[in-house]
Amino acid sequence: MKVGGLIATTAYNSLYTVEPGYSAVVFNRFTESTFSLTPGIYFLPPFVYIPSLIEVKETISLLFFTLLTRDLKWIEVELHLLAQPQFEMLINLHKKIGVDYCNKLLSALSRSMLEFGKEFTISNSCR
Repeated sequence: MKVGGLIATTAYNSLYTVEPGYSAVVFNRFTESTFSLTPGIYFLPPFVYIPSLIEVKETISLLFFTLLTRDLKWIEVELHLLAQPQFEMLINLHKKIGVDYCNKLLSALSRSMLEFGKEFTISNSCR
C-alpha cells in the first residue's frame, strides 16, 4: 500500500505543464545537459530534471533615462521596448543571464542604444 502511494505521488509530481506563452528550459542532473520545451504536458521525473519556466510572450518594458545632449541640456527620455526572446536562444539566455533576463538585459541594451545610437537584438547580444 505504501509503495503504491509512493509511485502515485512520484507519477503525479512528474507531470509538468508548460502553459501557452511560456517555454521551459530543463536541466538534466545526470547528464548535465539542457534542453527547451514548447507549451504542452510532459513527463519529467523530479529527481532527474529541473525545469525553469521562461515567459516568451511579447512584453513591453518602460525605461526612463535622463540624458545630456550635445548642447549640454538635460532631457528626460521614456523608452518603450517591445521584447520577445527567440526560442532557439532560450538555453543561452538561461545559462548566461538567468530567468530574469528582461530586467538585466534590456536596461543595459537600451542604455547603450541611447548613448551610441546602435540597434541591438537579444540574439546578437547573447552569442
